[in-house]
Amino acid sequence: MSIRKTLKDEVFSPAYKADGDKVTATFGCKFNMEGDRYALTSVIDFTDVTDAELLEMAATQAVAEIQRLWRLQYASDRATATTKNTNAVFSVRNWLDSPRKRTAAPALQKANKLLKELKPEEQSEVVSTAIGQMSAEQKAAMLALLNAA
Repeated sequence: MSIRKTLKDEVFSPAYKADGDKVTATFGCKFNMEGDRYALTSVIDFTDVTDAELLEMAATQAVAEIQRLWRLQYASDRATATTKNTNAVFSVRNWLDSPRKRTAAPALQKANKLLKELKPEEQSEVVSTAIGQMSAEQKAAMLALLNAA
């Protein structure tokens, strides 16, 4: 494994290169939110891993994406959740082909928790200050999204 401290303003994206049964992965790691960021490069060896084991391992990443999408897109389902079968199939090919943006989920969750502790008028003030000038409709939509999460 190689370790390199990244520059403070460096834009860093993970990279993966497959070669036979091995993948060279370069990815970022932080020990805490305020700490230094490091670029780690490691070789991951998939020798003797069955196709079924590989698919099960890959499914964990797809499940994380499904959970993220459900939280963002299906907030109304949570309010009325009983038993629902949509027969939806998650296409890994479509997911891999789509542009994905990285989000700071823990920071957003913390901000959402703090906003929920405020009164509605305080929430509106915080959103207006943080985002800048927004229409009343945009504020209402933002608050609805935050309250649904």
